[in-house]
Amino acid sequence: MVVLAAFRRRLRTAAEWARPSLFPAAMAAAMIVTAGLYYEKQNERVHLNELQGAVANELNLIGARLQAEIGANVAALRSFADLYSISPENAQSQFHLFARRLLLQNSQFRRIGVAPDAVVTHTFPLKGNEGHLGIDFKKFGSFRTAANLDPRQREPMMLGPVQLPNGTRGFDLFMPIFTQEPGRSALWGYIDGIIDERQLYIDAGLIGAADEKSRPGWAGGKDILLSVRDVSVANNVQDPFFGDPAIFRNSPVLRVLDFPGGRWELAAIPRGGWNNPPENRNEVRLLIAGAAAVIIVPIFLTGGLVSERQRNIANLKQANHRIEHNALHDPLTELANRRKLDDELNKLAALSRQEEIRLGILHIDLDRFKQINDTLGHAAGDALLVHASRILRSCVREEDLVARIGGDEFVIVIGDTIGQSYLTALSQRIISLMQHPVDYHGHMCRFGVSIGIARTKGRRLDTRQLLVNADIALYRAKALGRNRYEFFTEALQAEIITNKRIADDILSGIENNEFVPFYQPQIDAGTLKLAGVEALIRWHHPRDGILAPDRFLKIAEDLNVVSTLDRIVLEKALIDCSRWAAKGVIVPKISVNVSAKRLRDETLVNSLTGLSINPGQISFELVESIFLDETDDIVLDNIAKIKALGIDIEIDDFGTGHTSIVSLLKLKPKRLKIDRQLVAPILASRHEQALVRSIIDIGRSLGIEIVAEGVETMQHAEMLSVLGCDLLQGFAFARPLSRDDFLTFATANQWKLAS
Repeated sequence: MVVLAAFRRRLRTAAEWARPSLFPAAMAAAMIVTAGLYYEKQNERVHLNELQGAVANELNLIGARLQAEIGANVAALRSFADLYSISPENAQSQFHLFARRLLLQNSQFRRIGVAPDAVVTHTFPLKGNEGHLGIDFKKFGSFRTAANLDPRQREPMMLGPVQLPNGTRGFDLFMPIFTQEPGRSALWGYIDGIIDERQLYIDAGLIGAADEKSRPGWAGGKDILLSVRDVSVANNVQDPFFGDPAIFRNSPVLRVLDFPGGRWELAAIPRGGWNNPPENRNEVRLLIAGAAAVIIVPIFLTGGLVSERQRNIANLKQANHRIEHNALHDPLTELANRRKLDDELNKLAALSRQEEIRLGILHIDLDRFKQINDTLGHAAGDALLVHASRILRSCVREEDLVARIGGDEFVIVIGDTIGQSYLTALSQRIISLMQHPVDYHGHMCRFGVSIGIARTKGRRLDTRQLLVNADIALYRAKALGRNRYEFFTEALQAEIITNKRIADDILSGIENNEFVPFYQPQIDAGTLKLAGVEALIRWHHPRDGILAPDRFLKIAEDLNVVSTLDRIVLEKALIDCSRWAAKGVIVPKISVNVSAKRLRDETLVNSLTGLSINPGQISFELVESIFLDETDDIVLDNIAKIKALGIDIEIDDFGTGHTSIVSLLKLKPKRLKIDRQLVAPILASRHEQALVRSIIDIGRSLGIEIVAEGVETMQHAEMLSVLGCDLLQGFAFARPLSRDDFLTFATANQWKLAS
């Protein structure tokens, strides 16, 4: 009894000691429970967000693969259609060859057909597809609806899936074929290709090769369920053709997939659904219960908050590191970007103020990259850029910097060992490795590199100027034929400075009216009378005197002012012709040069209309390479309109380019001018005599007059007259003369003026 009484007293004492803490404890417990419930809800929301993010990432990956596969099929069918656009008759005759090749190269196509005016005339393979022949696509409502949206867009159409004769399903891809007719392009017909539905899904990774055929349980991956429907036509949502339709009703993650020929909508949900609880839900509840059961939960809670804070700090540091890395690196190649390069050059410049350093820079530009990018697409271009970046990284040391500064340009910064032999060997290795062909989806891509190299050593280096020097050397490498390397030199810098000064002087010379025509007489081969002149541009430089075109014409081409110089010569020649006529000297015709760029000028004819030009008075000399190689509509249209103005067309330097009788028939020039390289040796070489005689015979058979330039002696003149030339031009008669000197020449030979 005594012991029991003692125990009761102690218990009462403990209760009285603990009573003041009950309310704070209850408050703490209530706060913990409330906080726990809130945390559980937050945890569920975070879980849902993470789940949605994971579904969205996998859906984007699936969409990208699906879009890439469809795009590859569209590109393959478009290349087939291009053959028909160029020559429908030739393509029709080789249809089975081209179709067989396309099916071999593209595993998803099951059938190829061609339909002039939308009626199928050829199909491949023919076996099993005989019923495809003669089908008129315009009878199908879905085809008419898609084809009538805007036929001028020249866009493909993709319909389906449709049931195939063998019981499978596929998508029907239609590619319009446009041919060029005078003044417009016309719809010739269509190429249609059947894309196997199942093979498309397998290649895009929507299903595995061992999956069963179409069933609602199809999935786009291990963790999500996928459904796809066609939304190409606005306000006409179709039932899904892939996956369970219920997915669209279960709050899915959506992605619209646009591709040439249609638009699909992809929907995805987690394989376990959205209501799948977080994996840590039981742990959270146990934590809440335990924290509420004991007073010391705040200690654990504080510890948890401290731990959470540390994790947040660590995550923040990682995020900052990722942000900094992304800001300084190219996302495609993972090489340093232009900002990183600038930072590194600034650091090296600062270091050179403290100690002597040696530095080398390689400025690298990919050759033929644009052609590959344009023909195979940006995905191929990206793949080649990644390939090139790997080669560059493999060729340099770990401490060297490799940067992609834009497009297909790279820069390598090399410190320490930068002897010329080392940089030469490095450049040769890069050029050699870049020349190896790269296989991109069955296409062997070949490209090269041009490299400009600049190096220096010492203190207080101007690294920015060193980069400029490397760029100058790169420009020289590209100008000398590409796929090579060049070192920057003082002579190269002096040339650049000189060219810059000449360029500035050219622009000033145009403003100050310093460019003038000089005239070389053209003599009738039979009578030796003056039959015309060729107006040749000269630069009356205020400091250097009269300059021939070889001193400035190349730089003028870089400045894009050759067309302006052509116009100046023409206008001044017309003025001089009028002055000579006023003094009794009538020049039958004047030949002036016209550049290729001016022939492409859509305003050329308008500028000529305002000039006072008599029919046959002016001849435009075109370099042979222009009219033989040029096929664009603007040039051909301008030449036709020039002739309509009464201006004759002459072909200059004939015999030195890629001659074409067909081109002569198409252009129908007034005269051909035999190049001086063929004229000079005719006195001693029977071969050149025969060649010149052949050109003259060709001209006579086509009704074209023949002009021989470079006639150095009267023996040349006599020989060319015997061979049948119509006009002669060269130093044997006169050098190019100024306006006044020509007037003196013509006046002194007044009796020789052609009537």
